[in-house]
Amino acid sequence: MRKHKLSGLSRRRVNRLMKAHGLSAPRVRLKRTRRCHLPPPEPEAPNQLWEMDMTTGATRVGERFYAIVIEDVYSRRIVGAGVFARCRAAEWVEVLDAALRREFPEGSRGMGLVLRVDNGCQPTSRYFMRYAAECGVRLQYTGYGSPRENGHVERLMRTLKEEVIWVREFWDLEEVRAAVGEFVAFYNGEYPHSALGYASPDDMKREWRLLKNAA
Repeated sequence: MRKHKLSGLSRRRVNRLMKAHGLSAPRVRLKRTRRCHLPPPEPEAPNQLWEMDMTTGATRVGERFYAIVIEDVYSRRIVGAGVFARCRAAEWVEVLDAALRREFPEGSRGMGLVLRVDNGCQPTSRYFMRYAAECGVRLQYTGYGSPRENGHVERLMRTLKEEVIWVREFWDLEEVRAAVGEFVAFYNGEYPHSALGYASPDDMKREWRLLKNAA
């Protein structure tokens, strides 16, 4: 096909005419963002860094349930867990509140706790963020599509699904809660964790206490 060249219609003139008739779109300058790909620093003691995540499943009658878990990165202990029929920010706050009361009986404000979460609608909600701020918990959000940044609890969720959720049939929500509770007790007290030299999370915390008292 033969191309026809239109004389006198340069790009500059076309832009000028479009601008004069209000047909040109405003130029938007995009900001360049930089993201650090270095791994975050590892905690040096329990209850310095927690990770929180959620997974889902269904009972035999098709009722959906949501399991929310909080893991202490240093000891790999499950410090909070809950199973619910809904997955609102209120359920996330409930699990976090119970974990804070258990691990910080004298209050969590001023303790420097960091909670790493993803960019889901629950941890990014105003309700959840406001509650965390009131408790002195600093939220640390992972990047979009970056599960490795929350890798400890992601691996824990995989274990929970492989050993409980995917291999059992539950009749109702209470049966799920009982099974998850048994898993938490076993995981904390007996599960041999490779990252801890095949000690259990409870053993890791007890060892830290002994070292702290001996110092």
